[in-house]
Amino acid sequence: MPLEIISPYAPLYCRPCPDAERDDEAWFGQAAHILEELPGGWRRVRLEYGYESYLEARHLGEMPPGERAMVRALWADVLEAPCHQSRLLLTLPRGSRVHPLGEIQDWMILALPGGRQGYMKALHLSPLPQPEALEEARLRFRLVEEARGFLGVSYRWGGRTPAGMDCSGLCHTAYLLQGISIYRNARLMPGYPVREISAGAIQAGDLLYFPGHIAMYTGEGRFIHASGRQGKVCIASLNPGDSHYDSLLAQEEFCAGSVFPL
Repeated sequence: MPLEIISPYAPLYCRPCPDAERDDEAWFGQAAHILEELPGGWRRVRLEYGYESYLEARHLGEMPPGERAMVRALWADVLEAPCHQSRLLLTLPRGSRVHPLGEIQDWMILALPGGRQGYMKALHLSPLPQPEALEEARLRFRLVEEARGFLGVSYRWGGRTPAGMDCSGLCHTAYLLQGISIYRNARLMPGYPVREISAGAIQAGDLLYFPGHIAMYTGEGRFIHASGRQGKVCIASLNPGDSHYDSLLAQEEFCAGSVFPL
């Protein structure tokens, strides 16, 4: 059986040490391939989107194969029984992958680690995304809406959940929620689908790469980014006349990147 993340979200680190710099966060249900077993219960892993980092083995477990669905709510509870008053088992962030076993009225039965079962409101789940089934304009719109859905979320270095996210975590998450796996960090990387384009060709849903920073373009000179200076996910602009003008980023050189055409 493949190993998956069995914690609501699992912190990853640059080194196998809890005092090391946080590097990423993996969602419940994401597949992880173990590259190396290390002392102290640490593992070097490659996540399903190709990123390699270190996490504690307690976050990994076996889950049954089969159909998966995605959590669409910002946070969704998994309960012991199909009743709001039943015991809370887990609270999963948007993007988590779950294994549905069937439906009782408006509750979905989920397979959980250790052979247990839990229940989540079915309205919080959707099928895994199929980006190739969408027209380009529709997919661009959805990417921007995914990013907008995190406006106001706190800035967290290495974060990739509604509890907090950094700049590349925001963009990576918005794309992954639409079924597109871009590189996790704030730079163009060979082997991933984002290709450099001219600044004049940029459209909504494309990406802006500044030195050590990444943002999603929304149109009319504006973009959404997770800003450490602002402490949250927010809207900014490179246009001096815009109320969201970011004078510091406007002084930086940047390149533009796009996954289109897919």
